[in-house]
Parts: sequence; structure tokens; C-alpha cells
Amino acid sequence: MLTKVRMHLPGGDFIVEAPDASAGAMYVRDATFDGVPLPRARFTHGDIADGATLRLEMTDRPQTWGNE
Repeated sequence: MLTKVRMHLPGGDFIVEAPDASAGAMYVRDATFDGVPLPRARFTHGDIADGATLRLEMTDRPQTWGNE
């Protein structure tokens, strides 16, 4: 299970972190985008083009996050 992914983009790195991800913790409980709460499960290329960090808080139970 990957807990961190870094994509090198021309404008900066886009990093996805999910430090608690595991085979048992595969559901997203909450997320932040550059430290700001992310209420929805989407963003645009423009949001990441200059680099950004998406941090996912994982859990072992299904959640409502991202079910807009």
C-alpha cells in the first residue's frame, strides 16, 4: 500500500500523502489540500499545476466524505 506519491510537474511537485493507508484502512475519512480542508473529492489541473499537497486521512470504515 502506498502512503506517499510524488509527481514531478513542470510548475512543482504534486504530493499525495495517506500515512495511515493500509489494506484495512482503505476509506478516506477526511482530506486537506495544501492544509485547507477539502470538502469534495475533486480538483482541477490548475489546482495542482504549480505543485500542491493532498493529504488523506484514512480509516477502516466506509465514510461519507466524497459522496457529494
